Amino acid sequence: MKIGKALSAIGLGVLMASTYLPSVEAAEQPDRLTTRDRGGTSLTYNIHEIEKVPSHKQAVGDKYDANCALIALTNLILYWDQKYPQLVGTDDWTRVENRLAALSNFDKQGTFYRSQYKPVLEEFIAEHGLSNYLEVKVIQNPTYEDVERYVSQGYPVQLSFNNYSYGAVKGFGDNHSVIIKGVVRMGNVKNVILRSGWKPVPDNAYHRWDDLQAKEQISVIVRK
Repeated sequence: MKIGKALSAIGLGVLMASTYLPSVEAAEQPDRLTTRDRGGTSLTYNIHEIEKVPSHKQAVGDKYDANCALIALTNLILYWDQKYPQLVGTDDWTRVENRLAALSNFDKQGTFYRSQYKPVLEEFIAEHGLSNYLEVKVIQNPTYEDVERYVSQGYPVQLSFNNYSYGAVKGFGDNHSVIIKGVVRMGNVKNVILRSGWKPVPDNAYHRWDDLQAKEQISVIVRK
């Protein structure tokens, strides 16, 4: 999804009242289970937040500024490059984006289909000799529990869904692709921490899972 250009009244502080903003303690201890008392009510918090997830973003005027999937999957690959440096071998993240565009035939198609994410990621991994170490998992119509399971193991999750917005920031078109880097469950309230791929949105964008519309697919790179 391409971000809207009318951003004069962004209102980045506008979030749902029930959204959880982590304390410094949460940032220092990203994977933990706590119970806190709030006015006589005891709430159990399940918090898992992955550190050092890249946050490169779409920019108006860039060659692939209209395609969020290229940015999201680039960030996913760059995260794994920190574990396996031969996966990228360059500090220029746009070379990863360009290679994904080539593998997906983006310039001819004008888009990057969800059905291509797995084979394109697998081909990229194979090109760098890591097929024996990494594999790609895809789940259609994912649940929060699917996301929570992967994030709790230290695996960032690419999510495809519809009609993304953050406060007054909205996009053109229906589909959007993001990286989920954290989950925060408070009792029955389920939240996610996103890398949205949009410049006007903070690096850590907090959303209620149930407010994200038409969650169609997740793609995850995992260790074999």
